[in-house]
Amino acid sequence: MKNFVETERAYQGKVEAQVRRDRYEQREYELQRQERESRNLAQQLEILQLHQSQPNRSCEEGEERTDTQPGQRFSGVKANRPTVPPFDSNKDDLDSYLRRFERFAIAAGWDRQTWAVILSSHLQGVALDVYSRLSQQEAEQYHGRP
Repeated sequence: MKNFVETERAYQGKVEAQVRRDRYEQREYELQRQERESRNLAQQLEILQLHQSQPNRSCEEGEERTDTQPGQRFSGVKANRPTVPPFDSNKDDLDSYLRRFERFAIAAGWDRQTWAVILSSHLQGVALDVYSRLSQQEAEQYHGRP
């Protein structure tokens, strides 16, 4: 009996150690993902600032243009710009995604009244299902994170 108890304790210790390792690896992965996201946002902000400092440049086909509003056309060419990737409920944390979206929208100079419509175009899966159940009035208003 004593041998069984010792064996069980040893096994339990191994299981707990594995759980701790898994949690640590998950935290490390999440930190790396957030760091990549942060670098990406910093690059996008730098591009926005660069283009905004040169507002009189002409816009050619395929060239990024950031001094226009989303969907606005400049010289007959739809402006390309860095974008916020779609929300993926399997990979993204909703609060982190909304924080990134808000920061990007502010940096891009988007009118806050357009945020809800723009955000809706980035939703997929369950998030899109929830959005589709909102009333028209609710769907047009962006209230931000709680």
